[in-house]
Amino acid sequence: MVTLLFMMFFIAALETTAHGNDDAVPQTETPVPEDPDICVGCDDKEEVPPEVEQPELTVEIVIDPLTGNVQYVIKGLEIE
Repeated sequence: MVTLLFMMFFIAALETTAHGNDDAVPQTETPVPEDPDICVGCDDKEEVPPEVEQPELTVEIVIDPLTGNVQYVIKGLEIE
């Protein structure tokens, strides 16, 4: 019986403190900073250098069935 009375007193005390907090704390508005001048996608306006056309390469794999040696032949590669 004592615990029930104590619990009711405790709940009543919590309810009064929970409702009183709104008046005790003054609401202050925080200033919103201005957005800096951010440009998303501005890189499209800048001049992009033309891409160098890459030659088409083909790789041919030759395996010797007797020895198992593997040879890679790259066609279309120009070595300067």
